Amino acid sequence: MKLPFIGTLFLSLVVCRIVIVILHELSHAIVAAALTKKKVIVYLGSYGKLEGNLSFRIGLLHFHLSKNFGYWNNGLCIIDSENNSPEKAFWYTLAGPVVPLMLASIIFLVAIQEKFSDTYITVSFVFLVMCIIDAVSNLTLKDKEIILDDGTTTHTDGYSIKIFLRYRKMFKKYCAAVEVYNKREYTLASKLLQELLDNGTKDSTLCGLALSAYIQTREYLKAKVILEHFPPDNMTADDHCNAGIIYGRLEMHGKALESYTNSLEADETHEYSLNNIGYTLNILEKYDEAIIYFDKAIEVNDNYAYAYNNRGFAKLMLGQKEKGLKDFELSYALDPLNSYYFKNMGIYRLRQKEYADALELFNKAKQLDSDTYKIDAFIAETEALVLPARN
Repeated sequence: MKLPFIGTLFLSLVVCRIVIVILHELSHAIVAAALTKKKVIVYLGSYGKLEGNLSFRIGLLHFHLSKNFGYWNNGLCIIDSENNSPEKAFWYTLAGPVVPLMLASIIFLVAIQEKFSDTYITVSFVFLVMCIIDAVSNLTLKDKEIILDDGTTTHTDGYSIKIFLRYRKMFKKYCAAVEVYNKREYTLASKLLQELLDNGTKDSTLCGLALSAYIQTREYLKAKVILEHFPPDNMTADDHCNAGIIYGRLEMHGKALESYTNSLEADETHEYSLNNIGYTLNILEKYDEAIIYFDKAIEVNDNYAYAYNNRGFAKLMLGQKEKGLKDFELSYALDPLNSYYFKNMGIYRLRQKEYADALELFNKAKQLDSDTYKIDAFIAETEALVLPARN
């Protein structure tokens, strides 16, 4: 008798999870469509993937369903946020976790009152418990960043509701800022995010987005001001890493190393912080120490072009020519448009007194990314050496 019960329980867990995901996304979608009268896109089995899905439309609802039911343990609902009221956003966001919970409660109560079979009561109880877990996990006020299939991010229902409740008057601007940030329109995003912060909308996610946006627009002094008012306890591993980048650009390398170390305390496998510690140690000419961190970054991601490039530079500075050039080759194979590959090769050629080749490499680096660290200084130094050689 135990085996059939265990089998029923296991099957209930699998099926209930799929049903909850379906009900959760449908609740978002139906309430959103009813309130906004706008197109709503529902994904089941992915976080926004279009390829290989079964796609169809029912009224305002556009469905993209994965053909593999094994992936139906997650889903996504996208609502057109343009000119959308925060009140409507609050209700259709809340509907996702709450409606399945209400439905599960009704089903379980009916099963008990009508004295249905033990199997039915067991399944309805499992369904109710899983809906409770789903509602609690989705409505938690802690922020949890969710990476979508297109590389953009979203957050839990509970976090969105918290933002609405705390910053109701600013909610539209908040949505607009996040939307343009996800579209990689960083200049506009930084402006909107700064306006929110200036109006007293102090929030760790907003601060983190503003830091990232200012890094993209290369406004490091503005980013530093945000850092000064950003409580360290609320910073994620990414936030600490971004802080390190900002301090590094401002030549505050001690603070940069401190920030990267904080990032690794939050996530010891943070490949960007591992690489950036090594990069900063390269700047400080501590090449032996730097290689340790590049090795760790490559261990986390063996396709990390920057780590190979930076490790190659450290090895060259230590006189390990063959090993260094091999790392450069690996870096170039992974990312032939990496400006730092050309910069580091230029430094190597400069030290070899091959000034013309060095200048060509530096100019190539600047062509690829004019913000490459100290590239103008290297070009000016090398030009001064090339001209006397020509004369």
